[in-house]
Amino acid sequence: MPPPPGPPDVLVVGAPRSGTSLVGQLLADAGFHFGRHLLAATDANPRGFYEDVEVTELGDELLLPHLPPGHGPAEAPARLAWLAVLGDEVSVSATPAQRARFAALLPERPACIKDPRFPYVLDAWRPALRPGTRFVAVVRAPGEVATSLRAMWQRDPGYYAGFEVTLDHGFALWEAVNRRLLRLCADGRWLVVDHADLVTGRALPALGRFVGLPIPEGAIDVDLHRSAPAPGTPDRAAALYAALAALAREAVA
Repeated sequence: MPPPPGPPDVLVVGAPRSGTSLVGQLLADAGFHFGRHLLAATDANPRGFYEDVEVTELGDELLLPHLPPGHGPAEAPARLAWLAVLGDEVSVSATPAQRARFAALLPERPACIKDPRFPYVLDAWRPALRPGTRFVAVVRAPGEVATSLRAMWQRDPGYYAGFEVTLDHGFALWEAVNRRLLRLCADGRWLVVDHADLVTGRALPALGRFVGLPIPEGAIDVDLHRSAPAPGTPDRAAALYAALAALAREAVA
């Protein structure tokens, strides 16, 4: 079935604290719809997360069987599923009923869905996506992501119920998610953007062309997107970021 006329559906995919919420803000300003029940803004994301609560809960359902022992609070282990470090051998699947629930949550067009679980669960949702769906991969320097995740934990450690987000965990999460992301974005329906190019505005024209709607300029608060990089980026993470950053440079060239 050919895609309908007009802007395509867009999925925003990337590790937590990589700039996916910034892309959500930009696409919302451009006119995309993100769902009916969005997560409320917090001190960590004062402009909002642009995530439908029901979509994220479905993602938690898919990830729950694969969570490492001791990950997250015992009374609600799936609550921190978005922080899980999963090995490449983990294959996440969805039942037909779960896919039907996901399809029912697709917003009206022009539609965008964002969920930090997508690098792990996207393949499970593919059969439920509408024809012509495109994907925006957001990457950020691993040291900045690790610092931002740690700062998020320090702001509200009670939410994590005894699970400490260390810098080492941040690096491990970044690497696990972005290994999958690099494999996913080999498809031609992907645009890779670097957080640094979003903050400067350099990536906005390419983003607008890719999603089919102009991206308004001047809405980025640079002060909300500054995290000093943590020292000691592992060599594998540095090499992986170099590969993804090269794809992002191609997009804005």
